[in-house]
Amino acid sequence: MLLSIRRGVVLCLFAMLGATAGADTPTTKPADDVLKPATCGKIARVHRLADVYLAGQPTAEDLAEAKKLGIKTVLNLRPDAELKGFDERSAVEAAGLAYVHIPFSGADDLNDEIFDKAREQLKTVERPLLFHCASANRVGALWLPYRVLDNGITYDAALAEAKQVGLRAPGMETKAKDYIERHKK
Repeated sequence: MLLSIRRGVVLCLFAMLGATAGADTPTTKPADDVLKPATCGKIARVHRLADVYLAGQPTAEDLAEAKKLGIKTVLNLRPDAELKGFDERSAVEAAGLAYVHIPFSGADDLNDEIFDKAREQLKTVERPLLFHCASANRVGALWLPYRVLDNGITYDAALAEAKQVGLRAPGMETKAKDYIERHKK
């Protein structure tokens, strides 16, 4: 009897060890952790990774669709002057969504403060999130350091995502890479 109890205890210990041995290193990525094309109204360029939609410029009608998709926050990277009379903040709030604005025009305006603000917002805003600029070029530039520094994926994988999202400006890519190098732990 004592031998069978000991054998049972040993088997339980091995089972517990086996259950936790690979807990920190899953063998497959969850399906939600893959960047894929998505739709949100008639926005021309939209990709989604989990609860973040990365996109080009939405219209007021697209924001209503975003609300139907469950989106809670809109993060806009476009300066007001680019919006040519479209009061995006009012349209977002009229749709019942939260609005975050981190405006910059291009590589010449891209600095550590913008990268820092974007990373902080990407970590803390209520989600699902619609993260946009005009064409998703700037979105890709800010997505790159967030994915490397905050999500721990490789630079090459993050760069591929950023380009898939819309990053095509070499100057912004260079600034993102420099920021990443200087902020690695």
